[in-house]
Amino acid sequence: MALKCKNGTCIAGKRLSRKKIVKLIPEHKKYVEPFAGNAWVYREGVKQNKTSRNAVISDINCKATKHLKKEFGDRYQCGKDYKDVIKKNDKKDTFFFIDPPYPNACKLGYYDKHCDVNHDSLFKVLDKIVGKFILTTSVDQKDKFCKNFKCKTIVNRGMFGRKLKDLVVSNY
Repeated sequence: MALKCKNGTCIAGKRLSRKKIVKLIPEHKKYVEPFAGNAWVYREGVKQNKTSRNAVISDINCKATKHLKKEFGDRYQCGKDYKDVIKKNDKKDTFFFIDPPYPNACKLGYYDKHCDVNHDSLFKVLDKIVGKFILTTSVDQKDKFCKNFKCKTIVNRGMFGRKLKDLVVSNY
């Protein structure tokens, strides 16, 4: 996926930050990624032996991620709502990597019709997760998530030396 930028906001999936995120993944028996996109974090985790091959890779947008079905076979699901994917797989030894469309990216016109993730609803889902999770979102969501969860900011260099910041939220 090519890096897309509008007004200083860049959208690149997790290609640029995948190595930093993988270092934060705790031990687990099952890996679940309900907003997989191109599954950069899962791929890097497998490469570094940090993510379980017992995995569910899912994305609501089937058209954009057709190649994942071929690559991941039965581990890949498309068209499933993130709430259902989390509820079905939530166990104590499950790790969730959650990377929904960022609100500021939606306002700028990214993700087309797949931009209807309500971050208030997402917060309620995360507050009930039994397993461990990492959520990545835009730094402007800090007030919403960092009162109840642990937060850190990771910075990556994008194209043309731009600094790209992600808020990393976790429940561990």
